[in-house]
Amino acid sequence: GAAKRATPTATGRMDASVSGAGGASGGLSKEEDEMYDRQIRVWGIDTQCAIRSTRVGVVIISSSQPAEGEGGEGAAMSGKQEVVAAEFVKNLALAGIGAISIRFVTPGEEEPPPANLSFLGQSPDEIKGNLTDMNPRMAVSVSVEPRGGASNDGDDVTVVFGRNLMSTCHFLDGHQRGWAKGAGEKQKHLFAASVRGGCGFAFRHTEDGGGLSDALKAPKECIPKKVNRLYSVLRCIYSFGCKHRSSPKPTVSDVKALLALGVQELASPKQQPSEALLLNYLETDAEMAAVSSIVGGSLAQEVIKAISGKGTLMDNFYLFSAYGSPDSGEAKVERVTSQAPTKSKSTASTNNGNNNTNQE
Repeated sequence: GAAKRATPTATGRMDASVSGAGGASGGLSKEEDEMYDRQIRVWGIDTQCAIRSTRVGVVIISSSQPAEGEGGEGAAMSGKQEVVAAEFVKNLALAGIGAISIRFVTPGEEEPPPANLSFLGQSPDEIKGNLTDMNPRMAVSVSVEPRGGASNDGDDVTVVFGRNLMSTCHFLDGHQRGWAKGAGEKQKHLFAASVRGGCGFAFRHTEDGGGLSDALKAPKECIPKKVNRLYSVLRCIYSFGCKHRSSPKPTVSDVKALLALGVQELASPKQQPSEALLLNYLETDAEMAAVSSIVGGSLAQEVIKAISGKGTLMDNFYLFSAYGSPDSGEAKVERVTSQAPTKSKSTASTNNGNNNTNQE
């Protein structure tokens, strides 16, 4: 543990002088203290030092293959703007993260598409230059890699972004063993996130709850009675992919099949997804900027909580849909695992004022 000593600053703020954190000299420089003054007042200098000494890995699963809801030669994902990933990276860069590595990978053997991190740049060099301008102290690396090239070695936190749910689950299933904590090792954290149209979610891997694919195939009796309907959509999409070895499209037959899966996979009609929400998810994989801002900003706050060890981390889904179901318009945290849900409720704070939990 780092030694802390509270000292009053010229502004009257009580800061903790931290030794052994945030670099060889420990603590923050005067310039850093002035630059991050406002956020230090919120989360403390020890958290700021922890942020500065953390390395975050961002893996963006791109593909030249169609995503759910797409089809045909014109449906390739090449060049799609990764807005939610950009929002997440921007928030961490401005918070003073020490190092960030961004890796564009593909789920198959095809050539990786061009890097496109929305407003942060359209090529590795442009992305790196813009992030360096945003935070000159942050070590930045940006690469475009084939499948299997996205190693998490050296990352304290890894966040995986992908619009194709099956590809994302397969990638996580193949890599999540690398995030397991060994004896005496520093705790590592693994998250996943995606935004499609007006639907967005984030997920945190936990040792007791497992990974994303585990949560999407949890026994129906373990699903909360008032589960957010977006979870139901994701579950049906995943089940369809496992059954048909392909992604559903917004056709009458595929939507009918997904609704039928909802009846099979979910015990109560109140848990089953609406046709409107399914179409919201399937009709486009382009991101709605407002939803990407909400999900990306909230996920960045969860990562800061993971780094600092302060606050309750989301467990394990964060779900938001702009329209399409009765619970649209507000973000919710849901715990879905193979363990039966408890009746106790807990609050997981994020930076969206409408967030609440539903763990009944």
